[in-house]
Amino acid sequence: MSDSSPRSRCDAATRRWSERLERFAAGNHTVAAFCTTEGVSLSIFYLWRRRLTRPVPSPAAPALADTVRPLPTATIATGWHRNQSRSRPGASSRPVKHWVRTKRQWRAWRLAA
Repeated sequence: MSDSSPRSRCDAATRRWSERLERFAAGNHTVAAFCTTEGVSLSIFYLWRRRLTRPVPSPAAPALADTVRPLPTATIATGWHRNQSRSRPGASSRPVKHWVRTKRQWRAWRLAA
């Protein structure tokens, strides 16, 4: 009786796709023709190729925290008072300043009318 645990099914699929990708590498056809012959979709082919050819991270690789830099922030005036503001990560202050200037111009025009 075969073991049908999720782990063994995953191992079997990995083995099957490794063999399939070796056949593709040994052959001389396009991906579309190979997938038609094997009866698999292009997206699944590319998914398994990406999974099985993904490089294994080396222990000497820098930690993710060493490569992360904080994003710039911009303060957005959210109310009529300047003390009502919020910062939005990754934002430039230039569009915000334009928006605030346009809002003030509209308000002045509206009050003058």
